Amino acid sequence: MIEKELISGRVSECVHGSLLGYPPGPKYLDIIDGEDFGLLKLRTNGLAVITERQVFPAGGGQIDEIACPHCGADNTEADWADAIERWDKRQADNLQCGECRKEASIVDYIFRPFWGFGDLGLEFWNWPNLTPKFLSDLKEVMGCDIAVIRGRL
Repeated sequence: MIEKELISGRVSECVHGSLLGYPPGPKYLDIIDGEDFGLLKLRTNGLAVITERQVFPAGGGQIDEIACPHCGADNTEADWADAIERWDKRQADNLQCGECRKEASIVDYIFRPFWGFGDLGLEFWNWPNLTPKFLSDLKEVMGCDIAVIRGRL
């Protein structure tokens, strides 16, 4: 992304929290789907690269439903936080559904709003929607599925 000038090669305090991020580069508009809504005028407008295991919650961490991958039953009342903690520690992270009693990894449960689990995350702070082509190209470069998670603090 630096080589294509989508982001700057210099890091700065352009992301939320204590991380440093990469500000938009001269060609950032090439990957934005529509208007940029004044992205360059914002103090928080960069890309943070997360290179450690993390849960990426949408909607500020709100959970409306945690659906079982087997039967679809809602498991928000289950002990899912412990399963996430075990996932984070790379331990067995199965959660037993309260309805069908089948077990599955916590990452297979369907969180609504969507939550992602991964060892790499690209957080585009305050960026508008990214183009489908960019997301497709990113998936190809990564060599794995990617998930787009929209959230707010």
